[in-house]
Parts: sequence; C-alpha cells; structure tokens
Amino acid sequence: KGVFDIVEMARQIERDHPGLVRWTLCGGGPDLEILRETVAAAGLDAVVDVRGRVEPAALRLLYPRIHACIVPTRSSFPEGLAMTAIEAVLAWRPVVTNKVVPALELIRGAALEAEPDDVASHAQAVVALATDDLLYARMQAGAVIEGGAFYDRSQGLAAVLEQSLREVISSAR
Repeated sequence: KGVFDIVEMARQIERDHPGLVRWTLCGGGPDLEILRETVAAAGLDAVVDVRGRVEPAALRLLYPRIHACIVPTRSSFPEGLAMTAIEAVLAWRPVVTNKVVPALELIRGAALEAEPDDVASHAQAVVALATDDLLYARMQAGAVIEGGAFYDRSQGLAAVLEQSLREVISSAR
C-alpha cells in the first residue's frame, strides 16, 4: 500500500532534518517482519516505531500522542475509503495523503495532498506540517470541521436511506 514509502520518507527526513519527526507505524499484514527488518537495516530504529496491529482501545490512547497521520497509498493498490484517514480526522489530526485515497474528498480541509507514488512529495508535506505552525493549526482546525460531518446524523446512512425512500415514494405517486 505504501508503508515502505514511509520508511524512505523517514530516511530522507532524518537525513535532512535530524530528529524532526518520529514515526509510529500501526497495522498488520504479511510484510510486517520485512518492514521491521527494513527499518532496522536503514538505521531508523530510533525514529521509527513499528507497532504492528494495534487494538482499537490502544489506538484511541495513541491518537492524542501523535501529531498527524500519513496514508501514502500507491496507485498500484486499489484503495477503498481508507478508514485510517477518517479515524485521524475524527481524532482531530491532520492527514498527509494523495488522490489515490478516496477519503481525501471527504477530509480535504484536514489533509495535505501529495503526489501519488512520490516519496519526496509526501516527505515535503510531512516536513511542512512539522515546521509550519500556522499550516499545522489550519489543518488541525480543518480536521475538527471535517470530522464533524461524520458525527452529523442527518448525513448518516439511515438519513440518506430515508430521504431516498421518500423520493422513490414521491416519484411513484
């Protein structure tokens, strides 16, 4: 999906801006051990914490300690909604992602858009969030606003289905 791109981003940022960013990678998958080995081989153990799968209760405790979320899905991966991006916004955290991630359209005000398949572009967005306090504040405020839509019952599935049924009934008369 793009997790190995994060390792390369971490390498580039650590080379150019030592100590600026600390990374916490959450999620499981068949390449988890290879990911850990790649981080170690790159000498990034001090800045990249590979957690693996994190249970929802633990994730809720982790979000207040992070500053942003990165979802660098590659164009070769058929991405769905990308709940990681939505969860970050619900936790009032900015997101770095790209147009391959459909969730971008729902969280645009809280997201910095990088170029798909472009590690440097994603790394630049991460550095911008880490070094520009006004940008970070604007993206975080955007997360509060964008996240509100997910709590609005008038925009939920039940409301949309009810409205659709009303329209079908109306047109059948």
